[in-house]
Amino acid sequence: MVVQRKRRRLLVGSGLMLIGLVGVIFVGIAALLPAYLGSEAFYRAASGDGLPEFRWDVRRIGATGADIAKIRIGPVGAPALIAESFRLDYAPTAPVRRHIQRVAITGLEIWCGIGEDGFFIRGIDLGGLMKRFSSTDSSADGSLRPAFLPETIEIRHSRIRFTWKNQVFAIPVDLRMTTPPEPADRFKARIDAALFDRDITVEGAVDVTSGHARWHISAPDLSIASLIRAAGLPFETTASGSLTVAADADFQITPFALQKAAVHFESDRSRIRTGPLTVQDPDGPHPISLDLAATDIHTWEIRLADLSLVSPLPALLSRLAARITLTDDGVEGRGNAVFRIPPSEAHGNDGTEKSGDIPLPIVFTFGLSPSGTWRLTLTTPDPVNPSASASVKWGKGIVHGAIPRVAVSGEGKFNGGILRCVAETGPIRVAAPGVDAGMASLALDGEIRFENFENARVAAALRAVETRVSTGTGSERTTARIPSSNVSGKGRFSRTTGLSFEGSAEISDGVVEVPDQRVRIAGIQAALPLAWPWTEAEQRGTCTMAALRWQGQNMGALKGGLRRGPRGLGFEGRFFSRTLPGLVLKITGDAPFLSPGMPFALSWSTRYRPSVPLDLGRFGSAAEGAVIEGILTVKGRMDAGGEGPPAGEMQVALSGGRITHREKGIRMENMRLDLCFPEFPVVRSASDQRLAVERMTLGEIQLENVDIRFQIEPETVVLVERGRFGWCGGNVDARSFRISPGTTDADLVLYCDRLNLARLLDQLGVARAEGNGAVNGRLPIRLRKGRLVFDDGFLYSTPGDGGVIHVSAAEVLTAGIPRDTPQFAQVDLAMEALKSYEYDWVRLRLATEGEYLRLALQFDGRPTSPLPFVYNETFGGFVRVEAGHPGSRFEGIRLDVNLGLPLDKILRYKGLMEMVR
Repeated sequence: MVVQRKRRRLLVGSGLMLIGLVGVIFVGIAALLPAYLGSEAFYRAASGDGLPEFRWDVRRIGATGADIAKIRIGPVGAPALIAESFRLDYAPTAPVRRHIQRVAITGLEIWCGIGEDGFFIRGIDLGGLMKRFSSTDSSADGSLRPAFLPETIEIRHSRIRFTWKNQVFAIPVDLRMTTPPEPADRFKARIDAALFDRDITVEGAVDVTSGHARWHISAPDLSIASLIRAAGLPFETTASGSLTVAADADFQITPFALQKAAVHFESDRSRIRTGPLTVQDPDGPHPISLDLAATDIHTWEIRLADLSLVSPLPALLSRLAARITLTDDGVEGRGNAVFRIPPSEAHGNDGTEKSGDIPLPIVFTFGLSPSGTWRLTLTTPDPVNPSASASVKWGKGIVHGAIPRVAVSGEGKFNGGILRCVAETGPIRVAAPGVDAGMASLALDGEIRFENFENARVAAALRAVETRVSTGTGSERTTARIPSSNVSGKGRFSRTTGLSFEGSAEISDGVVEVPDQRVRIAGIQAALPLAWPWTEAEQRGTCTMAALRWQGQNMGALKGGLRRGPRGLGFEGRFFSRTLPGLVLKITGDAPFLSPGMPFALSWSTRYRPSVPLDLGRFGSAAEGAVIEGILTVKGRMDAGGEGPPAGEMQVALSGGRITHREKGIRMENMRLDLCFPEFPVVRSASDQRLAVERMTLGEIQLENVDIRFQIEPETVVLVERGRFGWCGGNVDARSFRISPGTTDADLVLYCDRLNLARLLDQLGVARAEGNGAVNGRLPIRLRKGRLVFDDGFLYSTPGDGGVIHVSAAEVLTAGIPRDTPQFAQVDLAMEALKSYEYDWVRLRLATEGEYLRLALQFDGRPTSPLPFVYNETFGGFVRVEAGHPGSRFEGIRLDVNLGLPLDKILRYKGLMEMVR
């Protein structure tokens, strides 16, 4: 019993000592191992064979776990990897079972990417590292399961900084991967990651024995805008909507061989815009879908459906199908696609049948050799119906045209190549509000040579045949026709410097017509050097116009130059008049189309003095025989095309003017005209415009100091505001009246003040007269169908203000009266009395009857001397006596004289009216 008791105590003591010794060892390891793992000796031993220098802070290593912080692999300035913390959770038997329950990493950042030599991690020799690990036995117990594979791996608040094509993309990642512990030769993994605040799930199964793996990736509702921002595209792109990605892959791990793969992309309410190109989901329940499928690593199938193109032209890529084959000779591919052009609302208005959308099929092939040589072809096959046409909406207009024929071919290597394009379509018609345009054909021939996909050289030519443009409606319609126009040039594109281009634009034999105005501009030729970036240049283009015809007359020709300015296009030219020999109109213009909102500006000016009097008959047969002299000055400007309507002003002045028509006895001397249009091109002048004539002769009528104030109103209505002129030593005033184009009717009243009676009778053709008496009154005048009508005009002397008048050569008073009649004797007595007649008052009435002016004269007074007349009872009146007879003295005599005078002979008004019209 005693012996047994001693043995028991010895065993218990030995066990306690062994446990204590083990505890001391574990305590020593727990205390010393972290210090060693953080020492320079361990760093030197661990570095090398592909691993750069690294640092970490081992805070704890225990029987159930370890904590490590501030991990850095690589130099301080350019690390390959950093992590805030690294935590291991395992059971005490983990070293024996080679099993870890959990790995948690926080704040991980990895710098990696794809360069010229493939995938890389910054500062790490991946080749040397792989050799080191491949020589290490990771499964000493014979298990096929990777040693120390954690059941759970968690990575939180981490980021991958991925470099591709000299751009760095920061990709945030949260990851969770789980693997079941059994069976040992098979395991499954699940990775839950976060990309742009969206969950990504990766699920996989690996059969270690067969080396077969199957993976599935699900990434729903990824932000397209975030993906584009992460891609760092070199051109501005805006996007909205989301993208869902689902992928499946079956492959052999060793050696690697893809057995089957499928990737499906589907968008939701997507819209992407870059430059003039805009694509989006089509209207309707079907989103954009893209499928990639492979039955083996050598053959891939691509399917794309329902991609809607919004601009520059609306179209729908209804389907695209392609097969890609990988062989020892490289990559071969061929496929086809169908674009559908939606019908416009106006389709079928030209007599064609309105139906569904218009299909535009495309066939393409491509190839890529192992050496990097590539080739590409793209063609539109001949349409089944050659007469088929399409109608598409473009902005506010509708484009009708034949389905274009396109052929694209290209070849090159990885570092560059050449693309050629030939396209042709026609006829084409464009209908927009107020504009109707078309052309017989439109052809494009272009070539692009590029290097390293960074620099490209472009050469292109665009040619249009029989272009027609019509604007306006009804009587205001304007049409233009250009038989041939070309745009061609060469350019270069670089991602660093952008696009540069030099070329030219030409049109020939252009014609513009305004039928309602009988205006025709013919022989338009233009050539303009083009360049981009658009800068001011010394090289100038040309612009000529062979003939401007108006009302059947050749008005003249235009010759000028086009110049590139800092904001657009400028024009300088001269218009050489054919109707006004020697007149040259200077014209300048500026089209600042590079400054949105700024209007186009046009200005013109001339100072013209004909070397010889100008025949007005060339402007109309009614003015034949009339000539004009003087100095004409014109100056104007107009702005158009800005945010407001066209606006400008124009001044017209005539000085030293003279109009002479000898045959009709019309003469106007020292004319001056001042005319201003402040709202040009609206034909409305300012008020109080002035026409002044120093002296005007109309047959026997002589006017002086004519001063007419007027305004030209819309539709060329002339408002005469007031007028004044001198006549017969007195003044005549006229109040306002209107003259409308196309009419010859007008009413006005002339107010006469102190007209010399003698001069009035002389100019009216009554007789030659002298004297100082004056008359006043009003003369209502009507213009009716080109005829001048005096409507009961009345002139009278001022009461109490008589005068003396001397009338001679008044044979007109007795013209047509038989000499042996009492009427002749009475008129003869009146004529003798008027040779020297002192009157107390006088009255004149003027009225038009047919072609004659009826003049009724009434005098009340007396002759200043005896008259050679005596009363004869037998004759029953006064009869003239022979010379030497004392005659009779009349103390008071009242004379009434009625005359009919040919009005046109007096005024020559018909010639004047015809000239005015």
